[in-house]
Amino acid sequence: MQLLQPLLRRVMLVVVLAVAVAVLDGCTNGVDEPAPSDAGAGSEAAAPPLRVVTRVTRVVGELPDDRRQALRLRAQAIVERYLRAAFLAEESGKASFPEFTQGARAVALRHADVLTRSGLRDVEDVVPRAATASVAVLAAHRRVAGATVRLAVRLRATVDGTTRALRIGGRLLLTPSGHGLEVFGFDLHRSAATAPGGES
Repeated sequence: MQLLQPLLRRVMLVVVLAVAVAVLDGCTNGVDEPAPSDAGAGSEAAAPPLRVVTRVTRVVGELPDDRRQALRLRAQAIVERYLRAAFLAEESGKASFPEFTQGARAVALRHADVLTRSGLRDVEDVVPRAATASVAVLAAHRRVAGATVRLAVRLRATVDGTTRALRIGGRLLLTPSGHGLEVFGFDLHRSAATAPGGES
């Protein structure tokens, strides 16, 4: 049986709007949007506990405090739902990208071996260790025009009784839509540590 091999893989989806949003790289803003739906919640219910510490680190433009808070909570929900569906659920598939736009989801599915646990051979279990998200926002007319969420996630994967550290990093690019903020672009990488049981 082959254990997790050292790896560093990256997937990027380039969208025209990303040019404006990515410049923020850590900004945040607020947006009026509907509460996250419960679609796909059934597949996430059995996933291990996960909490992403999320902060709005930069705002370009003017954004009221209540909308900053709404953005922070929305960004946190997006990241947590993605991580649960893609890495903590036992199976990953179309439901692995619940907060992605149709176009972003189509690209992500073609790179599921990097963006989900499906690319990790012989994995028996994945549990969260720590996760942070820094949000940068571009605000126009006191509303969110776009946001960049920078991720730093540490997981622990078990393969044949041996644990290894697993890291997810990079950015999710968010845009307002009829469904609220959604992921329309991404630049993510996944890496696995070589030392068994590593937590670094």
